[in-house]
Amino acid sequence: MNTNEPNDLDPAEALRSPERIGLPDPRMGSGARALERLVGHHQAMSALLLGAAVPEAVRVHFETAKNLFLYSWCVYRFYMVAEQYALTTLEFALRSKFIAAGLMRAEDDRIPGFRHLLRVAQDKGLVTDARFTPREEAASKLAHHRHSMEMIKKMEELGLSEMNYDPSTIKPTAEDLAINWLERIADSLPDTRNMHAHGTSTLYPTVLMTFVVVHNIIQQLFEIHDSSA
Repeated sequence: MNTNEPNDLDPAEALRSPERIGLPDPRMGSGARALERLVGHHQAMSALLLGAAVPEAVRVHFETAKNLFLYSWCVYRFYMVAEQYALTTLEFALRSKFIAAGLMRAEDDRIPGFRHLLRVAQDKGLVTDARFTPREEAASKLAHHRHSMEMIKKMEELGLSEMNYDPSTIKPTAEDLAINWLERIADSLPDTRNMHAHGTSTLYPTVLMTFVVVHNIIQQLFEIHDSSA
């Protein structure tokens, strides 16, 4: 027996056998539920198409990230790999745009960091919060989170274990919608990218919003290029 080969890993975390390579990760459920999630994965990624003005190399990079998201149906931990690759795509797109706009040279020895690139893109008007289309979704998530916190506090005060409410009645406030979401995201995305780059045991499936944000920013970068052509 080879003691250098641990056999105590959960099969869902280990290398897939050829016979199981196309099966859903157990965390996706089974039967109709698993198929429903696969269809949902594909629909979500199919909706995120980059325009023809975006360089082909950037579009191919993003399609790779989308495929990783799709294949998280088979390997749950691919969610993390997909998010990292989507953020790498955004950094690649920023560098490509900066080179095309003469803001940096391809042969430069020192490449600005991801956070710096995002900040300069905002300062130069290459991306703006006014054209940040996921704003309403982000504001809605904030409103739902605030409502959840208020419900928990009220339940504690009343000594209740559960309360019913209608999620459709929760709407973002004017203040929620007025937040500069792009600035907030410019602060958070590099931290997320660094977390993945340095290695983490964190695991979550909620990375679709990252894809929506990355898609919007890349579209903005090259829409500006189109309008000035």
